Amino acid sequence: TICNASESYMAKASTPMEKIVAAQKFIVDNMVWNGRYQIYTGDRNSLNDLLEKGEAGKGGLNLMLLAILKNQGLNVWPILSSTRDNGKMFPLYPIIDQFTHTMVYVELDDEYMVLDVTDSFHPAGFPEINSLNKSGWVVDEKNPRWVDIPAQKSIQKYLVRADLDNNGKLKGNIRGSFRGYAAIRNRKKLQDEKGIGWKDDLLDRYLEAEVEPLEVKNEHNIYKPLRVSMDCELSQAATINEEFIYLSPVIIESYTENPFKLEKRNYPVDIPYPFSEDYILNLTIPEGYNIEELPESVNIVLPNKGGKFTYMASKTSASTVQVISKIVINQLYYSPEEYYNVKQFFDLIVEKQEEQIVFKKK
Repeated sequence: TICNASESYMAKASTPMEKIVAAQKFIVDNMVWNGRYQIYTGDRNSLNDLLEKGEAGKGGLNLMLLAILKNQGLNVWPILSSTRDNGKMFPLYPIIDQFTHTMVYVELDDEYMVLDVTDSFHPAGFPEINSLNKSGWVVDEKNPRWVDIPAQKSIQKYLVRADLDNNGKLKGNIRGSFRGYAAIRNRKKLQDEKGIGWKDDLLDRYLEAEVEPLEVKNEHNIYKPLRVSMDCELSQAATINEEFIYLSPVIIESYTENPFKLEKRNYPVDIPYPFSEDYILNLTIPEGYNIEELPESVNIVLPNKGGKFTYMASKTSASTVQVISKIVINQLYYSPEEYYNVKQFFDLIVEKQEEQIVFKKK
């Protein structure tokens, strides 16, 4: 049986969380998702049939996980939901036809987790994005109920230390740190593109960019932050015009264009998970130049503290400049009436991240 097959994975797991991690790893290591969503195992297969085949739909994978955890003594139930691409559910009554997906609801002391087996990049408690559809129906015979599907945060941080010379060349080091959905996304990029993906943003923006990956930490340990370090040389980072040098200091932009392009919107904005994106640049001023102009600092907050954008550029010493850009989104659902605020918010982000520092020859 599936429980017997997973014994070697579960042998050293003692705490509930260790059991969850071990059970999910067993399924990821031994099963392949066939790309289909379903609320049952599919084609009248038993869980043991699926294990023998080595592949299953989402319903089968998550029911396998539920069986292992239940055998380990955890309080678990199926949780029915609709995927994001299938649309919202009717909350007044759990009509079976509205559900397309089964996940696993686990009680842990005074809290709970929602588990969704996807691949080796998703830690326990991080359903795939298409599964983040706000709520689900817990199939508990004694207490059936609607519950929220928690959306964990995406956190990415970039620290850039660089020198700008009087020919417009930017040379330095970039360090990135990623947690949550940002780590999932970037671990996939590392594997799928063998590290080339790290260069894409810079190569798309700067001609003749040279990027050399130096170090990757925790690439395969999905329960720790992913950390990346790379050296870069951007020979055409700045524009020179007679006695002036113009530099856009945000060399890794979160948004090159506003994702919200419509002037008016008749349906809500539904963001899958909260996120924060930090960018810090410490820049050495070109020798023989002074700062002529810095971008103005801004601090914009969406209503009800739904989001925040902070941008600061300042001279930190006689020879250095620091630029800080920070984006935070906490509110995930915005009504059509709130759309204009969101659009303006991202318009400002795109505008500020394109602004330039102006240096003038002494």
